[in-house]
Amino acid sequence: MLEKANEAGLASSTSIRGAARELVLSEFFQANLAESVAFRTGEIIDVKGQRSGQIDILVVPTGVPRFSLGGTNVIALAAGVVGAIEVKSNLTTSGPEGDSELSTALNSCVRVKQLDPGPLVPWPWTVQRTDGADTKLETIPYSVVAYRGPAPPTLIAHLKEWGSKVQTRLLPNTFTVLEEDYTLSLNDGWSIDPAKLPDPSTLYLISEPESSLAHLFDFWMKCVQAWTFNFPYTPLNRYLRLGFRLA
Repeated sequence: MLEKANEAGLASSTSIRGAARELVLSEFFQANLAESVAFRTGEIIDVKGQRSGQIDILVVPTGVPRFSLGGTNVIALAAGVVGAIEVKSNLTTSGPEGDSELSTALNSCVRVKQLDPGPLVPWPWTVQRTDGADTKLETIPYSVVAYRGPAPPTLIAHLKEWGSKVQTRLLPNTFTVLEEDYTLSLNDGWSIDPAKLPDPSTLYLISEPESSLAHLFDFWMKCVQAWTFNFPYTPLNRYLRLGFRLA
């Protein structure tokens, strides 16, 4: 996938390069994840009318409504999206007040995770860990995938700064930097019980060498399977403000 991304980087236009790299990642997921989801681009809207802003890749269950804007562009419901993925050619870093690709991605992530999907029953982001314990994600899953980026200690240091500014549940669930070959996974109990770690307060866990894509794929496979298994009714009437009156 990194080789295809490098080929996409030969394009002269920054916007074309970005779109090509989003396509490379979408094709990778489309070819390998379950066919119960589709990969689109666009915005997410919630029951209160709040919007996410433009998202590079939306993971949308094929059995839920969405509003097509033509091509692969959609407005997805917060109650009908598995998650969101932000794609960066080069993940530049800074603190929360700085101007960097990291700041852009994290501000986008906070907007997504503050969306209210509405009354979903059962909660779609609920799984059973390998240790048998039930666990759930409280917010819409969000990943950042960069083709180039900082070494792990640099990114972790900046994420700790962000962790002191926003709630942990509003941070991205995973960060993957392909050229550096690592994935950081939020220590939120989705994969591992934090209580079983030497330091349960660790903000992010890092993948073993040469397994960054496997960790990213495993995270999204689990999210897709959780959504497919639980598959809640879509409260479309809440989004369209549908009501009745006496005839």
